[in-house]
Amino acid sequence: KNRQSRLQDYYDFRRTALVEAATDRMKRVVIVPGNDPQSAAHVVGLLLRNGIEVTRMRQSLSSRVAHPYISPGTAATVRTFPAGSYVIDLNQPQRRLAKGMLEQQASMERSFVQREIGKFQRNRRRGEDTDKEDYGFYDITAWSLPLSFNLDAYWTEDAGPTGGDAVTDSIVPAPAASARGSSAYVFMNDRPGAARLAFALEAEGFKLAVTRQPVLIGGRTYPRGSFVARTQRNPSSLHERIAALGPARGVPVFPLQTAFPDTGDAGIGSENVTGLHAPKVLVAAGDGISETSYGWLWYYLARELDVAFTPVPLRAIGRMDDLQSFNVLIIPDGSGGRMRRELGDDGVAKLKAWVRSGGVLIGYGGAGDLAANKDVELSSISSVAPDSAAKADTTAAGDEPPLVSKTAAPRDRPEWIPGAIFRATLDTTHWLTMGYDRDRIPVFIDGDTFWRPSKGGANAVTFSDPVDSLVLSGFTWPDNTARLLKGTTWAAVENQGSGRVVLFLSDPLFRAFWRGPAKMLTNAILIGPNR
Repeated sequence: KNRQSRLQDYYDFRRTALVEAATDRMKRVVIVPGNDPQSAAHVVGLLLRNGIEVTRMRQSLSSRVAHPYISPGTAATVRTFPAGSYVIDLNQPQRRLAKGMLEQQASMERSFVQREIGKFQRNRRRGEDTDKEDYGFYDITAWSLPLSFNLDAYWTEDAGPTGGDAVTDSIVPAPAASARGSSAYVFMNDRPGAARLAFALEAEGFKLAVTRQPVLIGGRTYPRGSFVARTQRNPSSLHERIAALGPARGVPVFPLQTAFPDTGDAGIGSENVTGLHAPKVLVAAGDGISETSYGWLWYYLARELDVAFTPVPLRAIGRMDDLQSFNVLIIPDGSGGRMRRELGDDGVAKLKAWVRSGGVLIGYGGAGDLAANKDVELSSISSVAPDSAAKADTTAAGDEPPLVSKTAAPRDRPEWIPGAIFRATLDTTHWLTMGYDRDRIPVFIDGDTFWRPSKGGANAVTFSDPVDSLVLSGFTWPDNTARLLKGTTWAAVENQGSGRVVLFLSDPLFRAFWRGPAKMLTNAILIGPNR
């Protein structure tokens, strides 16, 4: 009996979306594939599967009012987007869903925000031994797809004809198979398929190297982080296999007929090209490890990268007779204290000896607390926290409770955040960041832990921008979150003997839809081992 009304409601929902589009400041989103067509196409595929219309431009397109996702709050600029860019015009029936998936900042009701800030102000005035008001956040407050995939994306305030074609699938045409190279084969670390190709070649026993600075050979410049397979160091089957594996993974492979550079001394045979050790991967699992963090890593390694790994409980490490047959140990997020108890003293001693003999320990979240534990001493990072003698913040905003408790939170203690996206700065000279063509990257953080920079290692990803430029998306606390995040580190690398420890503040694979920082994880696996 409600057939007509249901159809009318369905129709009206989409019709009114078109009405909203006429007055909304955000008219369209433009995604520039650039050097990573695979990630751009993946996001386009997600949109298409949800009935969202996407156009691909046949010619360049200009906007007079364009806003880059990576630089919110800056003045709009005139920008010309190249042919091949994707355009999502928000004047479409699925506008509301498209905007929800793509908009940089999800809006929240003003009354809700004011209520939560009121709770925050009252909680900061209360003592440490009293009940605090619970915050009303149901889930994370930031999820913008252009940010989570680190895309070169923009939203514009103007619209008009695109001169493009409707996109019907997200298939990226496979590149042509490589011609035969007499000296080497090179492929750039500019897309997810590059890591898949590197893992596949190493799994078949081929030896790879990586360029530590740009190499100019045969009129083409190969950026730092490019993978190299030298013919003299591999069996003759390399020619056939790389010609088959490269196109299957969407990776252009370039043959080199000489090892000598066109200019300079950075050739394929120079010390600027470093040989890699094929990874043999252990992944910590079980007690002390977050099941979801482990699951996101499992999916990424097994389903997306096709990388074999061995799960191991932390409590078993101290008893492993074959630990030295592995050269990579990944510890997902979890409880650092529980991890320490699970390892036990024997496990800690064995882990430290293993790292110092050339293994790479990769951890994030609570694994950083484990590495920095005074009994473990594999990292010099520390959490941002007020000095033990710090007093309560007597300037805490608000007038309720009327008195600030003597044990109330000091001003320099981070407040828990429900999940937001921040702009981090890459050290573009460090091997962990190889393959990135921008020096800024969005990263996701939730919780109340920030890390002070490593004292003796490299801080490869930091929060060094001005305080008012750090927040890209999501809810943060006034005069707390961004202020205390400024000057901290998101990724640190420390050498321990012949080995390395690579730590990420938060899960680089959060909820299995964060992929922007994933390349740093694969770099750590592929480049990190020293044996």
